[in-house]
Amino acid sequence: MNLTIDVGNTNIFLCFFVKNKVYTSEIINNKDFSEKKIFQFVSKCLGIADNMNIILSSVVPTITKKIIKVFHKKKVKFFLLKKIIPTLNLKTNINEKKKIGEDRITNAYYGTKLFSNSLIIIDFGTATTFDIIDKDGSYDGGIITPGIELSLKILYFQRRRRLYCPVLNYELDFKWFNPTV
Repeated sequence: MNLTIDVGNTNIFLCFFVKNKVYTSEIINNKDFSEKKIFQFVSKCLGIADNMNIILSSVVPTITKKIIKVFHKKKVKFFLLKKIIPTLNLKTNINEKKKIGEDRITNAYYGTKLFSNSLIIIDFGTATTFDIIDKDGSYDGGIITPGIELSLKILYFQRRRRLYCPVLNYELDFKWFNPTV
C-alpha cells in the first residue's frame, strides 16, 4: 500500500493506492491546508493498511515542513521524493540536473518507463510544463508557461469580458478580478 502526497503551488493531491490501484484520493487547496486535514487523511489510510509507504513530493517548502511535523509528531514513517530521485537513474542532457523540479523528474522518469519513443510530456497545473524526452530516453529539458487559469485571467483582463474555454467547458467571469496596473 502506498500513499502519495504531491504538494503543488495551488493544491495538495493525496492519493492512496492498494495493489497499484487508486483506493481513495483527496485534493486540498493550499489556502485550506491544515495539519489536521493531512492527519485525518493519513489516519484514514492507516486504518485500512498498517504497513504503508508514504512518499512526499513538494514545491512549497512551508507546507512541506508542516506535513513533516505531523509525520514526526504521529511517528509516521515517510520518504521525501527529493531523496529518492538520485536513485532513479534518469538519463539527462541537462548540465545542472539538481535544478530540475522533482515533479518534472518524476514525470520524465515514469514517461520513459511507460513509453519507448520520444515524448513530449505536458503537465497542467498552476503552471503548464512541457518536457522533452529524446528517442534514447534522455531528458532534454523543457519550458514552464502560465497555467490555463492564469492565462485565461490575463486574457480576461485584456478583453474585459467573459471568456469560455470549450476544451474545459469552463466559463470565466472575473467580476472580482480587478488588478491595479
